[in-house]
Amino acid sequence: MQISAPLNHDPVPALQRIEVASSLQIPSFHIVGLPNPEVAEARERIRAAIEASGIEFPRRRLVLNLSPSSIRKRGTGIDLAMALAILNSKSKSKSNENFQVVAWGELGLDGTVKASGQITRAVFSTWQGEGNVLFVPATELEPALNAIRQIKRSEIFSTAPPIVIPSSDLKSTWEILLKLRQRKAPILQSEFSAAGESSPVDLRPEIPALLPLRPYLERVIALSAAGNHHLLLLGPRGTGKTHATEWLIALQPAPEPQIILNNLLIAELRTNEKLSTCQGPPVRRVSVQSRPAALMGSATAGAIRPGEYSLAHGGLLVADEFLEWPRDSRETLRDPLESGRVLLTRTLGSAELPARFTLVANGNLCPCGGWPPELPAPAGAQGLGSSNFRCKCTLKNRSTYLTRLSGPVLDRLDIVSLVLPETSKSAPKYSVNSQERKQELREKVQAAADFAKMNWGAPAGQLSAAQVETFISANPAWLKWNAQAKSQTHSAQSLRSRHKIARVALTLAAWEQKASPDLTHFTEAECYRPEALGLFS
Repeated sequence: MQISAPLNHDPVPALQRIEVASSLQIPSFHIVGLPNPEVAEARERIRAAIEASGIEFPRRRLVLNLSPSSIRKRGTGIDLAMALAILNSKSKSKSNENFQVVAWGELGLDGTVKASGQITRAVFSTWQGEGNVLFVPATELEPALNAIRQIKRSEIFSTAPPIVIPSSDLKSTWEILLKLRQRKAPILQSEFSAAGESSPVDLRPEIPALLPLRPYLERVIALSAAGNHHLLLLGPRGTGKTHATEWLIALQPAPEPQIILNNLLIAELRTNEKLSTCQGPPVRRVSVQSRPAALMGSATAGAIRPGEYSLAHGGLLVADEFLEWPRDSRETLRDPLESGRVLLTRTLGSAELPARFTLVANGNLCPCGGWPPELPAPAGAQGLGSSNFRCKCTLKNRSTYLTRLSGPVLDRLDIVSLVLPETSKSAPKYSVNSQERKQELREKVQAAADFAKMNWGAPAGQLSAAQVETFISANPAWLKWNAQAKSQTHSAQSLRSRHKIARVALTLAAWEQKASPDLTHFTEAECYRPEALGLFS
């Protein structure tokens, strides 16, 4: 019988094998295999737990090896597996050597098994490593069964899931293990709970009570949600930028099961991270004070701590007051926005973490939050010259504020839109059917997202440059728009910008359930580019 425990040194967990050798020498107990301090201290916890269970601790020289020995071992969850490995080596009865038992839980001095977190990673590593049985703390049985259901929905593994057995204390766990030494796993199916199939449900949170949006802003928000397009909202203070962000959160399409599973595996790498009870798309709100290390994460020998970019994988990264961010923090967005990953390279280790999120940022046009007089007022905008929105900054401060956004970061954004003050004509009318309108928008966003996945395999905002070229290279409307763009020197676009326009045009086509965008879609998509606003020239 082989005893193993989860090994959480990589974004994708694995199993570590626990080996025990004993010899008739002066009694001692050593743990080798690069144990971290909390693992090395387990010697005293294990000894006390075994004796508290009424079992004599072996009076021999014990050497416990955590294999592979070249990787640093961390976490108190290995306690239970190490104790069972010692008791298993002490037993004289024959056992099936091909039977693999995985255990995860911290031991108390009285032999009780305590929760140690990272239960989804424990289930995943056991299933991936073809473990037959997984012992988990009794208090984490339901989360373990939920993890099995989630892995089933993601359809990653074709093999049968492991049997999950609750463990309340070391003594009862050892008694079950003694039976396992002579019995096979199928017999246990009738004794312990197995994770049954769950009917598909809408995993998105309930739509909160939100005020209506103006039609143009509603369209921008819906397009960003349907196509996973990075969005920047700019405008004077108090014009509803943050409120529009709440709408974007509420309209997010239902996430894929694989995305939910990846989120759980990544989030559990941060042992102090409070996991959300809602299995909708993750939403990470980043403050102005966030530094690059907190955004990107850290990697050391045997330990990876994901940052906000990775924790937002498959969901939204909300960046309030984006222009107030430190420059070095903003510039770290370049690689995640382009490739959907974070590459951590450090002296003691390196790692690659997924970070394919949708950025929704907002900011003012000047430090005081007013409307700079040098900027032309858009057609139909009223009230920008009133005292409420009059800029009070110096000319120098105004002229340098928007230049805080570097060209490379700005070029990676799909949609940049102004949010202007409401007027009596533009203000949306409150209606008793506003909740119905929210549900209608959510269903239309979901329909557009499903249409895009069916036709192009992914939301338009996540298509690679090669995929975009494949979908639009033979499109007559694209060829016509491309020829017009080349003939206008003032409309020169970078290659990335042209692909951004094509992606937004694809989402506009999906919004209308059309398999191919037409000229109006490309023209509208071009209006969402930052250079079309005339603010960054």
